[in-house]
Amino acid sequence: MALRGVRFTGFSLPFSMQGRLEAGEYALDGDEGSQFISALLMALPLLPESSTIVLNSPLVDSSFVDLTIESLKSFGIKIEKTDRGYSIPGRQYYSSPVSVNTENDWGLASLWIAAGAAGGEGKGKVTVTDLPAMSPQLYRNVTRELPLIAQDFTELDFDASECPSLATFYAAMAAVKGATVRISGVPQLKSKETDRLKVMKGICEALGQSAEITDDGIAITGCGRPNYKEDTAVCCQGDAWVFMSMALAAAKLDRPILLDSEHAPEKIYRSFLEDYKTLGGSFEML
Repeated sequence: MALRGVRFTGFSLPFSMQGRLEAGEYALDGDEGSQFISALLMALPLLPESSTIVLNSPLVDSSFVDLTIESLKSFGIKIEKTDRGYSIPGRQYYSSPVSVNTENDWGLASLWIAAGAAGGEGKGKVTVTDLPAMSPQLYRNVTRELPLIAQDFTELDFDASECPSLATFYAAMAAVKGATVRISGVPQLKSKETDRLKVMKGICEALGQSAEITDDGIAITGCGRPNYKEDTAVCCQGDAWVFMSMALAAAKLDRPILLDSEHAPEKIYRSFLEDYKTLGGSFEML
């Protein structure tokens, strides 16, 4: 945006911005995730001239961009795929389709599905309903991963490219089990609301495990059962997925831990703690 007509007072929060976005070529790295691309796809059609998005590397989370394009189509916005990215005609206008049906979220559902599988046999069931079987959402493939998380594993390799946010849950499970887990396929997690891989590395180390960030994931080396003082404070840095993953994984711990950012899930899942308690989760608000 700074290269295309918008002036910023700085590039870290807080900042102010001024100016009008200009049409043109936008070059992005596909492994930084889909959100930047989706945002441009929503804004660029309104400009007076046409624009292009050029991907310098293969796009991860491509299904989310496909969902964005399909949603824009229902509002009368045309986006064209090219060999290197996307072409966005200018001078377009949003028109209301009057009503829109939105799919239920496979991403959030996958968290409960994986947590239910991690509970093992004889630990009760978690049933998640009303999920579209034919959805383009990548997280519908979570069922492929269930045999992995259902194991009482001590070592595991997990390609999380089809379920990137679940990498956080797998990392949390590695931390509380003292397991060795190598997670790959998720370079985009470095640029979410936090550097999610860095946050999980810190949590693993706080629980006595060893962890290293890789080019596209994180490698956690289990050092046995978690070694930490009772009521150790774990910093989630306001990241909803980190908080939810740690809350679910904490059921495997022998003694309590303190999680900050208890309001973080409200950004994407307002009733998370209520549902957590309904399914037997125990917590106290301090």
